[in-house]
Amino acid sequence: VLTAFNAAQLIGHAIDSVLAQTYRDFEVIVVDGGSTDGTVEVTSRYPDPVRVISGSRLTKSAGRNVGIGVATGEFIALIDADDLWLPQKLARQMDVMERQPACQWIYSDCFIQDERSPGVVSTWSKRNRLYSGEILERLLFDCFVPSPTPVIRRSVFDRVGSYDEAFLRHEPEDWDLWLRVARSGARFGHL
Repeated sequence: VLTAFNAAQLIGHAIDSVLAQTYRDFEVIVVDGGSTDGTVEVTSRYPDPVRVISGSRLTKSAGRNVGIGVATGEFIALIDADDLWLPQKLARQMDVMERQPACQWIYSDCFIQDERSPGVVSTWSKRNRLYSGEILERLLFDCFVPSPTPVIRRSVFDRVGSYDEAFLRHEPEDWDLWLRVARSGARFGHL
């Protein structure tokens, strides 16, 4: 599920990074939240497995909920228009999910880039300690799960609900959901 708003300059790169995955059993659902800059035109050029849903101005939470609602798979992965995935991201995560059915969710470290500096600036793990297993207590103090990295079983959303659309700015919507998932007793995996 890829959410976007006025991301015409970036979204093609994000979609291309998903389509370059070595793991091939997926659909790409782009939810455009009312862009006025050509985002829909860029995304509409992509054939299946890319589907574009465009609508009125949506918050990130609402856009993710729309995408999750129309997704047909057993697993949900999240990416934003300004994110890129390395080619083996899904293959590595799906390997763990398939070998460990008790794992309800898996996330990973990620590289951080800055448009002002070429290349990788840092990694998420240099700024945050990353945990696995039962992480509720640690998650109460820090939102250490980078939002473009989780793969989550659909059953988790059925159990804890979707994104809280009351959050209007970026970041708390992820932390809120991560906390609800952790509180439900779901096992978190980490690569």
